[in-house]
Amino acid sequence: MNNVHTFVPKLTVNRSFMYGFVDADAPCFALGLVEERKQICGLLALRPGEPIPPTVSSAGFSFGHSLFGNDDFEVIHFAFQFYGFRTYNVLLNPSNPIVLAVVRRMVETGEYFFFALSPEQSVTAFRTEIGKQDLVGLKMHLRRILDSSTTDAQYQRALTQFRQSMAPTDRLLNWVGRDNRACLDLTHDRLELSPSAETHATPPPGGPASSKPEPICHPLSMLPTIAMLIDGELESAEELRSSLSAARKRPYLLDDDTVQRVFRLHADQLAFVPINRAQLARWCADSPAPAQRAEIERLSKQLDRHEDVLAALVALARELESGTVDAIARMDEGELGLAVFDGTLSPPDGAPVSESLRRQEQHAIAQVLDAYLEDLEENGFNDLDILGQMAPQQPLLKRLMEISNEGEMADLCDEFFALDRFVGQLERLAEGIRSGAIAVPG
Repeated sequence: MNNVHTFVPKLTVNRSFMYGFVDADAPCFALGLVEERKQICGLLALRPGEPIPPTVSSAGFSFGHSLFGNDDFEVIHFAFQFYGFRTYNVLLNPSNPIVLAVVRRMVETGEYFFFALSPEQSVTAFRTEIGKQDLVGLKMHLRRILDSSTTDAQYQRALTQFRQSMAPTDRLLNWVGRDNRACLDLTHDRLELSPSAETHATPPPGGPASSKPEPICHPLSMLPTIAMLIDGELESAEELRSSLSAARKRPYLLDDDTVQRVFRLHADQLAFVPINRAQLARWCADSPAPAQRAEIERLSKQLDRHEDVLAALVALARELESGTVDAIARMDEGELGLAVFDGTLSPPDGAPVSESLRRQEQHAIAQVLDAYLEDLEENGFNDLDILGQMAPQQPLLKRLMEISNEGEMADLCDEFFALDRFVGQLERLAEGIRSGAIAVPG
């Protein structure tokens, strides 16, 4: 535990966290915090469980990151590709408080530490700065990560799917210490890692301390995994589009959060379309086998389709956002009635989603119908003309009667006089038809 390579200043971690990491079965991965010169940074700790040849480690590695999932959940993927050797992968549940704390620290400070623990239990430590264009995935998805509600069952399913799609030479690391919040405590039980005297050399060119992390670092062996992600995101986007299309006639069944999540999903997924295209182009240049080239071409078409679906999603969300239950609740009764009257909002159907909205809808419809009837009366329309002018608004009156009992209708008529006169006229008309006093054409 006293050999810290390639970094001279002392590093401080939580003792129980580090000892638990050393005792865990390899290959494994852990997240934590590390202090260097009184500055606290995020820590990514890797135990590959196998010796990495010096010629490989001296060439450095590439750190990749992405967000997997769909509209219902998300998991964070980290990949450490050691050139010419193998790629180590880890999946993290972003709803875990340790993940939230470390990822937030990485993004806020613009840097992180990487520890690699060898089978001989010596530590190689690198400090990596994050440029403005790096860790774009984590920065872009930070709000979604912080708001994540991914369950353990969803996380386990993601692990299973990822294992099935991995290349034979890749490794999926076990995420250990996920419940040990001591890893975030650098106040008590501190452990100082002192560098060894013989390892004060600058990290090699191209190594992790001199190279910046890139969001695209996948070898061709990751083609099945990327295919699964592209296909899965397209499938989830198409399912969401279908659900939103079904809600077009009843947007009040949606809330603001649902619609805003559509906008976030669009932004998140659309940002990765050019990244995925660049990855496919890189693979095409790597002389893939015929079957691989065919799969790359298929995925390129999937990305085209994905863009079209995302554009349709945004159009639907913009159409629906003014009619959500929250948007309706923010309207006063006049605004709501006018929106339905002029066609901005489709007339609701079915039972109102709450008693308060039922009352609000009653008054909104009554108010707008009353105002329209008053205008007709002021313009000199007689009773027969008013009946004709009100014909297009019969669905609104029918809706008002559907969501109101007899006593509530009486109260509304007492409040809105023009509506009361019109309802009375309709009642006299109905009574005349029933009695035969008014002949109905056969």
